[in-house]
Amino acid sequence: MTRRSLRALGLDAVPFRRPLEYPGRPAPEPCLLLETELLPLRAVPGRPLGAWPVVGAPGPDGTGQPDGPGTPPGTATAPGPRPGPAPPPPPDGTGPPLDAVLTALGRLVTGHRHPVLAVGSNASPAQMGHKLAAHRLPAAVPMVPVTVRGIGVGCSAHIGRAGYVAAAPYADPAAERRLVVSWLDPAQLAAVDASELHYRRVLLPGAAFPITLPSGDRLGGAYLYVSRHGVLLDPATGRPRPGAEDQGALLAALLRSSKRLRNLLGPDPGAWTERARAEETVRAEGARIFREEGWIHPEGDLPTASGTDDVRYADLSP
Repeated sequence: MTRRSLRALGLDAVPFRRPLEYPGRPAPEPCLLLETELLPLRAVPGRPLGAWPVVGAPGPDGTGQPDGPGTPPGTATAPGPRPGPAPPPPPDGTGPPLDAVLTALGRLVTGHRHPVLAVGSNASPAQMGHKLAAHRLPAAVPMVPVTVRGIGVGCSAHIGRAGYVAAAPYADPAAERRLVVSWLDPAQLAAVDASELHYRRVLLPGAAFPITLPSGDRLGGAYLYVSRHGVLLDPATGRPRPGAEDQGALLAALLRSSKRLRNLLGPDPGAWTERARAEETVRAEGARIFREEGWIHPEGDLPTASGTDDVRYADLSP
């Protein structure tokens, strides 16, 4: 199996632990995250994600199991099928289909998973693995960069408990961006929901917000986390302040824009993250300053609900 560790790829920084590196580095190409490794996927036009080959699988021992570290001992696993037989080698030598690999690992296939679009650190394999490990869940997650139209990426008008100002989406009809979709099983989705207390999860319809896979095919929709606090405006432009780029530069700009923020969190981004991480009252006061400075754009142009039932990939039509 083609082995590529997050460390070897330079993707191992966890923004929750290193807030000035937020949002972390996103999945660079279609891949299957397995604990601390990425296995490449080959996008195939006209085929669903589950039929995309996992390049290089099965492993040299012929078991179809990854020859990396695997699930840590004692880790709870999500309900799902029992491990199956090793997927057969494909005739073209590229690797077995993703769903066959997931079945061999005892994980849910893609059709029973929920596509979730990331605008911030959820696009980082390291951050995703960290969030799942906090709930003692194995990291077995397909992650695919996609092209999305109609979504801008700004900054949520709050300060997270890790000390950074996280990204948040807003409606922007002119925008076209490269973002990452992760396919989460129900337990993984619940774990990520629990990490997004300042956000509401909504269903983004593919008809209104086109999502194009690297195969060229359209995705019928995906979940999206929308900030409960709105997004920050740049007082110089009156437009949403760009997010999910350079956290140090963002915090420095916010400090320059407000004496009250400098008094509370200054003089520099390092001091900001240290003080914000240490005290919830400081984070709340920072958010209050955002509001009183008049910097908040309430996001009302995105969908407001996720529906009564969690929608699966198999339920979404392009």
